[in-house]
Parts: sequence; C-alpha cells; structure tokens
Amino acid sequence: MNNSSSITAISDAFIKHNIVPDIIDQAPTEALEITYPAGKSVDGGNELEPETVHVQPATISWKAADNSLCTLSMTDLDAASRQDRSRGPINHWLVVNIPGKDVAKGDVITPYVGSRPSPNSGLHRYVTMIFKQQGKIDLSNGAFENLKTARANFDLRKFTKDHNLSAPVAGNFYQAQYSNFLKDIIAARLAAEAAAKTTTTTKP
Repeated sequence: MNNSSSITAISDAFIKHNIVPDIIDQAPTEALEITYPAGKSVDGGNELEPETVHVQPATISWKAADNSLCTLSMTDLDAASRQDRSRGPINHWLVVNIPGKDVAKGDVITPYVGSRPSPNSGLHRYVTMIFKQQGKIDLSNGAFENLKTARANFDLRKFTKDHNLSAPVAGNFYQAQYSNFLKDIIAARLAAEAAAKTTTTTKP
C-alpha cells in the first residue's frame, strides 16, 4: 500500500468507527504499525483477542525525526460498553518524552495494561496514537502520580491541550471483547477495588 492510500485508509477508519470525534477531533496522518508478541498486528479496527494483547506490543513504528519528542497514548473508548461509556476513556498506556520512535526510552506515566472488557459488554475500541511534543514534559513535580493508577475517565483532549501536543501524527486501533481468558484477571481487579473501598470507609 502506498503512503497516500495508507493515510486515507486510517483516516477513513477513524471516522467510520467514530474515534473522530469520540476522543479526538482530527484523524492521524499515518497508520501506526503495531505488532504483538504473538505475531498479530493492529489493522484499522480488526478484532484481536484479549489473550493476544495481554502483553505490551513487540514493535511499534511510525515516521519520526530522530531529534523529535513524542507522546504515546492507548485508550479504551468503550468502558463500560459502547452503549454506556460512563467510565471511559480508560487510560491503558501513556508514555511521554519518546526520543524519535524509541518507545522503550520514553518516560512511562501509565504502565501498559491489555484489554479487559467486561462480560456481555460487546466490542471495545482500543486506540493508540502518537503526538508530537513541543519540548520535554517535566515529570519532576509529581503532577502525573494519579495517572499511574487512576485509569478511568482519562481526558485525552485536555492532556494534549495542557502539554501543547500536536494533532495525532500516527495512530491505529483494534477491537476486542470479553473472553474466558479474562475471568481470573477481572475477578482479581474487582476484589482489589472492593478492598480499596473497604479500607477507605473504615479509616478513622
């Protein structure tokens, strides 16, 4: 596929699946190449199993100048479901100060977590985008501590505005729905949330 066709395809896919305007106002100008360790790739809304995307992608690639700094964001737009998006977007991965396209050398604000859609919640859209930074984002003041654990209702528009990020320069997305692989993972998450609420309510 030539470059102009690739741009048109990913832009059209973002609009067709309402990613524009659900989370961002402008479609990316390049298809982000994402491949998981199992060998499967993200391809403009294809369906991937939670067990495939359970671990961080093996490769992520886009066109970037070596002296540029970029931000990577991955979000679930459809929590709790496509019909009830009261918990979304969920912040699944957030990395800033990426030199060129070397994600491993960026500063991780929110560690990667794979897809965890709830039972009977249908297909969720998982969107990964790259934004160009105007300069280095300062992490020394602890302003991002809450984003390490508070993943629900992540306001990506506000984040990009607050840190003077560009429109997305590259992006891609897949869809995923619940599978039995998630049974124990979701049970552990719910137990942890219940324990946290109990601790909060019993504090003197």
